[in-house]
Parts: sequence; C-alpha cells; structure tokens
Amino acid sequence: MLAGRCSQPRLRVLAAALFACALALALVGEAQGAPGELDNSFSGDGKQITDFAGGFDAGGDLAVQRDGKIVVAGGARRSDVPSSENFDFAVARYHVDGSLDDSFSGDGKQTTDFGDHDSGSAVAVQADGKILVAGTSGFDLAVVRYNADGTLDASFGSGGKLTTDFANGVDAGQAIALQADGRIVVAGSSHGDFALARYNADGSLDSSFSGDGKQTTFFNGGGSAVAIQADGKIVIAGHSWQGDGRGYDFAVARYDADGSLDSSFTGDGSQMTDFSGNDDGGGAVAVQGDGRIVVVGAAHGAGFALARYNADGSLDNSFSGDGTQTTSFGGFRDGGAGVALQADGRIVVAGSSHDDFALARYHVDGSLDSSFAVDGKQRTDVGGHDAGGAVALQADGRIVVAGFSGTFAEGYDFSLARFDGDPAALLPPPALILDPPRGAAPRADEMPAAAAPPAGTARVTAKLQLARATVDRRERVLDVFAPITSLASGRARVELQAAGRRYRFAKPVDARGGRIRFRQRIPAEQARLGTGILTISYPGDADTRPQSVRLRAAARHADLRPARPTIADGRLRAAGTISSRARGAVRVQIEYATGSEAATLQLSAAISNGRWSLNHALPQTVRDDIARRTGTVHAYTLFTGYLPARMRGEMRSFQILGDR
Repeated sequence: MLAGRCSQPRLRVLAAALFACALALALVGEAQGAPGELDNSFSGDGKQITDFAGGFDAGGDLAVQRDGKIVVAGGARRSDVPSSENFDFAVARYHVDGSLDDSFSGDGKQTTDFGDHDSGSAVAVQADGKILVAGTSGFDLAVVRYNADGTLDASFGSGGKLTTDFANGVDAGQAIALQADGRIVVAGSSHGDFALARYNADGSLDSSFSGDGKQTTFFNGGGSAVAIQADGKIVIAGHSWQGDGRGYDFAVARYDADGSLDSSFTGDGSQMTDFSGNDDGGGAVAVQGDGRIVVVGAAHGAGFALARYNADGSLDNSFSGDGTQTTSFGGFRDGGAGVALQADGRIVVAGSSHDDFALARYHVDGSLDSSFAVDGKQRTDVGGHDAGGAVALQADGRIVVAGFSGTFAEGYDFSLARFDGDPAALLPPPALILDPPRGAAPRADEMPAAAAPPAGTARVTAKLQLARATVDRRERVLDVFAPITSLASGRARVELQAAGRRYRFAKPVDARGGRIRFRQRIPAEQARLGTGILTISYPGDADTRPQSVRLRAAARHADLRPARPTIADGRLRAAGTISSRARGAVRVQIEYATGSEAATLQLSAAISNGRWSLNHALPQTVRDDIARRTGTVHAYTLFTGYLPARMRGEMRSFQILGDR
C-alpha cells in the first residue's frame, strides 16, 4: 500500500523517487564499456556505499552538478537521541571518480536536524552551486539550502531551513524543481491530497502562486514527483485511490504558473491510469522536448510501469500501442522509481527488483532497447538488500543510480552505482560543419596518431579518437579523420544519425597510418540538413579491445590547447586554455596499467574565462598500479575534450609516463 507512509525513506526510494534533470554541459565521447555495464572507473567497481551514523541511511534522490560532482540526498538515523527525533536530513557529495568530496562539509557528508523525525527526499542544485533538499519534518513539508561548501545558507528561510504546514495534517515533501527565474517548487502530499508549494529565492512563500504560495488537490493519494514545462506549467505525478477493489492508480495533475489546475489538460487538469487492476503508483515524471509527459513507477505484479501522455493529457498511443508499458525483471518487488530522458528520445528508468538495483532503457516507441545490457534490462547487487531510486545522466552519457543498501541487522547506507551509457547520448542533435572555411580549425590529418603500445601486450585500448567530422552540403560528402593505435586492424562501423534516420556503413582501419580516414557520400536529406551525431565503432581484434566514439561537430571549434600533463607525488596535474566562449567542463581521462589490461580514470575540470586546470590526488590503487608497471601496458594517455552547443568537440592525447 502506497498511502500514508510516503515520507519514509524506503517507500520514497521504492515508489516515489524523482530525478528531474536539466543538464547544461556537454562533454566528449570517451571510451566506455557496453551500455548498461557497471563503470569500473567509478570507485573501482562501479559501486559506492556511504555510512552516515551506523544506523538506517537511505539515499532518495541525486543531482549532477555542472562540474560533474554527484549530490545525493536522503535521510540518516542517529542512535544518540530518542527514536522520535533520530532521523535527520542527509546529503553526500562525490567526485566524478566516486570518492567523497571533502570540500563539502569536511568529509563529503552533512546532516541537518529540524528537531523532530526528519528525512530528505529530493535534491536540486542551483546555478550558483547552492544545494536545495526537500523532505519532511514531523508532519510538515521541509526544505533546507546549503552553500556549495556544505554549510547552511543563512540567507534562506530561518538559518537555512524552513517548514510549511498545509492544513494541520500530515504533510510530506517528496520532490523539488527549480524554475528558470529561481523560484522553488516543492511537491508532495497533504492528508491524502496532492500538495504544492512555491517559494521565492529567499525561502519565503510566493503569494503569486494560488494566493498564499500553497495549493492542494484532492486525489485520495499523494504526489511523488514534479517537473516544470518550458512554458512554466507544473506537472505532478503520484498515486490515487480508486476504490471498488481497484486499489491505487497512476495519477497526474498539471497546473498553470499561477497554481490553478490547467483545464487544457484532460479538461479538469488531472488524469488517472490503471495498469494492473490493483495497486499502481507513479514515482517519477519527466517532460520531453515535444511536450509529451513520461511517468514511471510500479504496477502490482507487473514490475516497472511507464505511461506517456500527450500534451493534452491523453495517453499517447504511439508509445507501446496504448500509451503504457510494463517490464518484469523476474523477481519480486519490481518497481520503477526514477526516470531520465536521453536527447535521442530513449528513456532510462531505475528502480528495484528482488532486493537489487534495476535499470531498463526504452526506445521512443516504448519497446525495450536491446543494445542496453541484456535485452534492455540490468539488475545489480550493490551490497545486501538494495533499493534503487533516482537516476541521472552524466554529460558523457554515463548513468548514475542512487538508493540504499544493507541489511536490517547491520543497518542501511547510501548507495550509488554508475553504468556505462552512450557518449553524448543526452546531447541535442548536433550541427555538423557546413562547408567549413579554410583555416577554421587545425588540420586533423596533421595530428599525430595515438601512441601505440609495443608488441606482446595483452588486449589494449584502441585509443580511438574522432578528430574531425565535416559535412560538405554541396558535394554531399562526410569527411572524417579518426586516429587509432597502429595495432588496430579490420573495419570500423560508422553511423550518421540525422534528419530522422540513421545512415550506416563500414570503413577499413589503416594500421600503417594509425587512423580511420574517409570521404563518404551521404543521403541528400542528411546533407541538406547538415546536422547529426557521428558514431564510429571499432569491434576490436586479437590485440585491441572494442571501442566506440561519438562526438559532436559544429562550425565553431573549441580551440582546446592543453599543456603537457604530469603525474608527480601522487597527483595528476593538467591545465590549458580553450575558447573564451566555451562553458561547462573539460573531461580528462588517464589510462594506466593494471595487470595485463588497461584501466581508466575519468575526471573533470571546470572552464572559467577560457582556462581550465586540474590538480587531482590519485586514489591509492591508481598510484600502486602506476608504481608497479611491469611493461604489459606501456601507453599512458591523457585525453581531453569539450563539447558545448555550437562548438565542435576536440580531443588531444599525450603519453605522460615513459615505458619501463
């Protein structure tokens, strides 16, 4: 049963986690494993577990900062206070490599006590880096704001905290979203109603919203997720009791910017959807670029449940035939709790199955994406009894899932897992170069090929780079230059996705030159459009591992100029310049020897006024691997690249440690 306890961390994660994501930065296509595999560059094995107080800790939501750091919010139970007061808001921040960020509150963790039974459920990061967490304190909705260093922001509410009472009943904050003007929208439930509150940037209630900053709508259930449309309308998803033995159904409501129900949505502003004839509940919501609304959650006995609605609130019959889709993982307690949308339209859903994290990816039409994991589904044991809740897409396409793991006897902890995705999967359709002028960018065919390891090395990374991709509209030609290790052989698969279609072909690898170089005629409609995403997939051979690179090209080059990086005293140092118009971050990847294979570590350096720098303490395992080099892998390569809107992605490579 979903009602009455939705503020509790476990139910929040199982049935009502939300990730409403709006990512502003874009990064290069980097070497990744197959989509859906655990990313071993994250904390060594793709998983991270964090204990706060030795009791019951549960991560309910996550957000990815512009610099790539990951923020997870939820609740933590202490054992040094009475049981009625021993739950606090809890927040942890992690580096891109999965380690705790000690610049946040000294150890990467922070808890906040409101004085009663408190728990965080949702998190959002402001453009200025301040962190908002919404949840529940006692019987009221609660919000806290932290500075970027983890301290409470005294300019918000009362000393950084606020609570809101709706009707002297049981109120719970479950989701949070930021408007473009900086106002804050929190959604949840109040005594069986959907509940909404909107705050000004200082934490005061916004009286232009429903007269007093608060709005409730009777659903005999509760709200779990919120998203804000581009036109300012607010969408809430959750569950509603239907009676007559039908249990709970998906429930969706849409409000105008002034807080009133939007009558253009189904006529009365609300919509209910039944999946199983029993208890169903929506846990997350996202709005597509075309205005269609995706809600995910759980359907009793059926597993993950998805519904897609048209902008008018009707079910979208182009999605799985009737607007709904369910997916079973073959376990028990299958349910979706988080959703993220890729820019290519595919839908990523996270949740739980059989006490494991569960993940699925769907095509635009609602069918499972067989290129993801096994038949579109992935189930991962993180550490005991696991519950996955929120999901986020990093700017390089990797997928992060947050929740909790542990046992009743030993306690539960925050848990994170990161999976390989599709590089640039969440980038908008890129603009390829249209008739590029001479001298507009450095000549890619004059760049050195990627350094090759010596013969006898066990399967090594192909070091495939996409250095140039241009489209000549008049000649209908795609011109590509892609350096690769001289050990590579065979043929690479090429795909140009543009004008609503995919054009695929294969090209040989020139092992003598260490490159893939071609000029290929392309369909007229793609040439006329001049936009697309180029992917080169190298299948590997006896000496080199498979690798795919996906990179956006555009008429304006980034002018990325890194100085030669160094590794000394256990620290990786890299710096350089980039176009003053560039925004976001430069991605850095170092490859190092580990046994007979190559391992990788990905980092991020923020761009500021045309400059970027990185001074990162390497994990001890990486230092040890570097110190123990045996000669099985000799190529230590650092890649950098950047991929903002209207600016071409660029990659550079350096051998930064000599062979032994």
